[in-house]
Amino acid sequence: VTARLSDSRLDLSFDSGSNTTVSRQKPMSLNWFDLNENRSQTLLLPLSEGMRIPISNAQWAAFLEDNYSGSNTTQDLKMPFWTVEQNGKYINYLITTPTNNLLNFERVNGRINMSASHQFTQLNKDEPFKLQVSIDDTQLSGAKAYRLWRQHEGFRDPLSAKAKRNANVKKLIGASHVYLFGKGPLSISDVKDWWGLKSWYLTQSNLTVPSSAKQELDALKKQQKWFSQYHKQLLLDSIIGSLTTKFPVSYPTLDNN
Repeated sequence: VTARLSDSRLDLSFDSGSNTTVSRQKPMSLNWFDLNENRSQTLLLPLSEGMRIPISNAQWAAFLEDNYSGSNTTQDLKMPFWTVEQNGKYINYLITTPTNNLLNFERVNGRINMSASHQFTQLNKDEPFKLQVSIDDTQLSGAKAYRLWRQHEGFRDPLSAKAKRNANVKKLIGASHVYLFGKGPLSISDVKDWWGLKSWYLTQSNLTVPSSAKQELDALKKQQKWFSQYHKQLLLDSIIGSLTTKFPVSYPTLDNN
């Protein structure tokens, strides 16, 4: 183990040893992190869209154990770090060797326990496992530490450089962004007034309505006082199809993504 303190950051490096033999069937596991769940209050994890999790919450503990135990830091973490809050201080763990790492979560007396391990295999046994540990007063300090590391390593690609390769990137500056989730831009849960949406689509939208859908939707009368699940999905699918026809968008390529 090699440790070096640089300002407020601790750099750690773990080596498997020059004379160590690692078999293909049984990698060497280094269990290097075990959360002190009794002295910690919050976990900040870049899972999915980002999670700020109270460690004392039994429901969150069950969710993490059931859905994320066994996660690896290459595919499951959006960024290779996490942050632990302890009494107003934020301890950041940045893994600079992001491969061959596992995260485990379990419930311990209704609290979240988290552990992390690194596997030395036949392919990487000669490569050290490296990470950085830092302490700060702000919740976003982990993300800032990751950004600084990327910049130092030459991985950070500024928007100006991207704009030189693709002039359309400049359109993103100051532009509004809308994030869409799910299989399509509209779902049944998004709609509150089905009769109003039907009327708008057929009479006011100026969209091209497929004849088969128009025939079925025209047959629906508000006096019926109910909109079946079938007709709800038909209306949404038809609107999405009409929008796609009016505003066709090709799949991105390496040249325009």
